[in-house]
Amino acid sequence: MQPLSAEILTEVLIGDERTAVRRSLRLGVSASSSGHVAMALILNISETGLLIETLLELAEGETLLVEIPGAIATTARVIWREGFLVGCEFASPVSLGTVSAAQLMSPTAAQHSDTQELASEFRRDVGPWDYDEAFVQTAIVIVTSLISVMALLIFLVAVLPL
Repeated sequence: MQPLSAEILTEVLIGDERTAVRRSLRLGVSASSSGHVAMALILNISETGLLIETLLELAEGETLLVEIPGAIATTARVIWREGFLVGCEFASPVSLGTVSAAQLMSPTAAQHSDTQELASEFRRDVGPWDYDEAFVQTAIVIVTSLISVMALLIFLVAVLPL
């Protein structure tokens, strides 16, 4: 059995009013809000909140569910947003074990040494089908239409004399 690799960094910011220590990591998770589901990249986490990067359109005060390893879907409230970065506060603090589990699932620094590099890699790897519900609905309509046309053609070939 191969051991899990972890990257554990502690951020200490002078003048920061937060009460919980934030841990830097890079972990892709599922996030959902208002019926929309998308991938999110956790960039740092503490027992009281997290910083994610996501293409979900989230407004300040909006709530979302984040699938964090070691926890059932965790509810968080958007505190601020700047571009794709979203700062969130958990509705109820998560355990230190949940923070540790998220860290253990994160790739090591050797695999991803730069948060910006990983974030741009994250944006490049995901396609519009991960974020655009209209795209998925359009694809379903097209595939269903093609199947219907094929079924009609097979029926006509079977019924019409040659």
